[in-house]
Amino acid sequence: YGTRRIGDLPPDAFEEPHFRLMDAHNPSVAGKMLALAPRVVSFLSHVFRDTPVAMQSLTFKYGSEQATHQDFPYVVSGVTSHLAASWIALEDVHPDAGPLGYFPGSHTIRKFDWEDGLHYHPGVKKNPDHFKVHLEEECRKAGLEQKTFCAKKGDVFIWHAALAHSGRPVNTPGITRKSFVTHFSTKQAYTFDRRAPQQPPVKFALNGGLVFGDPIAPQDENVLTRGGAVPSIVP
Repeated sequence: YGTRRIGDLPPDAFEEPHFRLMDAHNPSVAGKMLALAPRVVSFLSHVFRDTPVAMQSLTFKYGSEQATHQDFPYVVSGVTSHLAASWIALEDVHPDAGPLGYFPGSHTIRKFDWEDGLHYHPGVKKNPDHFKVHLEEECRKAGLEQKTFCAKKGDVFIWHAALAHSGRPVNTPGITRKSFVTHFSTKQAYTFDRRAPQQPPVKFALNGGLVFGDPIAPQDENVLTRGGAVPSIVP
């Protein structure tokens, strides 16, 4: 469905098995509150030693079944190490619903070379399948075993951008795995919105963290008001 606005999507779009909604935190106040929950912001502030900036969110109804990957080649920050993510369970996750899989310690394995550096972009010779094979082979060599996270509603999983992770298989088609993912960088490393790099961003402050307004559809910002007061705009 590409870059279509949420209001323009047909109802059956949300029933696609691997459908993901990008940046729902922009039109939704509740999305901003999830992304910048106080304990998440506090933890990331200590890890980064800087103000966390929520920079991209993904909302899932079903398990992604995404192949093993790391985030940093795809979600690019001005400082590669200034990147993390939170995964919030919006319901109890059944083992057959495609729970999150991850390899503890995989942030230390040999990085993948796309033959044009560490970041993926159109035109590179290698593809995500090569990436998956590399990660799983390096984890095998390092003796790292894949774990499965069957979360309870409200649980939060925070990971380093170099953690190898995946969406485990959905063994029962139709069973939901509602979840909300947010990627984070820092005030130092993420100074503009990825969707409009030449445009000064509109900044919202919440619980000590920041999030940028949608530069593509500013008229839709915070139109979904459930969740609380609209965060304040800061310079």
